[in-house]
Amino acid sequence: GSSVDITELKTAVVQAARDAQQKEQWLAVVGHELRQPVHTVKAALALLDEAADPVSAARARTTMDRQLAQMGRLLDDLLDTARLIRGDVTLTPTVLDVRAVVDEAVEAIHADLLGRDQHVTVGAPATPVLVRADAGRLQQVLTNLLVNASKYSAAGQAIVVTVRLVDMVEVAVVDHGQGIDAALLPQIFDLFTTVGGPRG
Repeated sequence: GSSVDITELKTAVVQAARDAQQKEQWLAVVGHELRQPVHTVKAALALLDEAADPVSAARARTTMDRQLAQMGRLLDDLLDTARLIRGDVTLTPTVLDVRAVVDEAVEAIHADLLGRDQHVTVGAPATPVLVRADAGRLQQVLTNLLVNASKYSAAGQAIVVTVRLVDMVEVAVVDHGQGIDAALLPQIFDLFTTVGGPRG
């Protein structure tokens, strides 16, 4: 008789299954990320159709340009799934004013806010708050925070964004939604983690 050590094969099979699951989860994440810029572009197109003045029309076009660029970046991410699953995210840092990125994120969810009769109040210094960061990724993070703040808050509620400069730049998004169970807080920044479901 004879025996064959299949430990290595079993390990490879388990790893392949894990990789496939992570790829499926990542595709779901990117699909979710794409919904917001598509939604924003549709809202901007509607505004463009209704705009009676050049200022509103120019604002709608700027919003669409910005969101289409974000969609292009997300599609690049989609095409490079394996690299992103490894956590190898490409950043393009530039010097930027955080206040402008906050304004762009608020603009990106304007249609969501209107639909829920919500509004965002932004508190920021009167002078530029400069940081070296990837503008697209930073806007993506802030937009996600604002989308969740809106989604998990009741209609008519206010959302507050504050930008503070002490020893570092701090951006806070405050809402009065349902919150996250304290027991789940250690996992909220883990890859592919989602917590709870949307409000009705």
